[in-house]
Amino acid sequence: MRGVSKNVLKKEAISKLAITVDGYDGVSVEAIGQYQVLPLSSLIIPSYQRNPKPKHIHRISNNFDAAILGTLLVNRRTDGTYAIIDGQTRKKALDILKRKYVLCQVLDGLTIEQEADKYVKLNTQRTALNANQKFIGKLEKKDPIALNIVAVLLRHGLTYTTESGTKEQNRVACVASLEHIYKSIGGHEFDNLVFVNTSAYSGSPNSLHVQMWRGLATFIRLHTEYYDRYLLIEALRKEDPQVLLHEAMSIARDKEIYRLRYDSGCVHVAKHIWAKYENLAKVEGKKGIPWGF
Repeated sequence: MRGVSKNVLKKEAISKLAITVDGYDGVSVEAIGQYQVLPLSSLIIPSYQRNPKPKHIHRISNNFDAAILGTLLVNRRTDGTYAIIDGQTRKKALDILKRKYVLCQVLDGLTIEQEADKYVKLNTQRTALNANQKFIGKLEKKDPIALNIVAVLLRHGLTYTTESGTKEQNRVACVASLEHIYKSIGGHEFDNLVFVNTSAYSGSPNSLHVQMWRGLATFIRLHTEYYDRYLLIEALRKEDPQVLLHEAMSIARDKEIYRLRYDSGCVHVAKHIWAKYENLAKVEGKKGIPWGF
């Protein structure tokens, strides 16, 4: 076509592209709509949508992968506008990336009430991956930190499970929390952490509780250059891990660290471990260490 640039023709073709089917398994085409590439500028965000968190928008834009973007679910209203039922976060991420088009599943002629009903259903029927399931995904894609964590666990006689709440000998159920710990103290001290725990408790289920891992990791992080790991092992051996955690919580209720009892570092547990360490150091005439928080 003379006088019309190739880019204009391409844009017109894209905006009109539609993929239709005759339905399947008794589901009509009216129910599933059609798939169509639409200009982002033609999409509106209805008032019933919640405000997306900026961090979620930037997570998509900073790690953009067109293959997993999926399709936006929209409704072609009677006035010709396209209302987003599902996908406003992705739409905002695409805006940041200055993209112009997106693949949509287009329903036709729903009322606002029907749109809102589908929006509510979508956001109540979905089940997000839990932290442990995400960790397994990282293992499958050979994430170096995830692989190192598992290697350290295996080296010290432990294994892992993705079933939260599991309490079995030598089996860690909080692998996702260990990833956070690994990043906070580094690979070398993470190895020391697992060595100390397994040397003291030999894989006892109570010693593998997430609060024990976090509290012990916080103790190590605060006293990396000063603690004696063999003295620490000896101090831990003198008390059952379940009793230690219970005592730490009881003391925290009456102390200034009460507000930190649910802190991701379990400072109340770390301080109780430190007290046990200090008592043993005095008994054995060894040098203690100041509380580092």
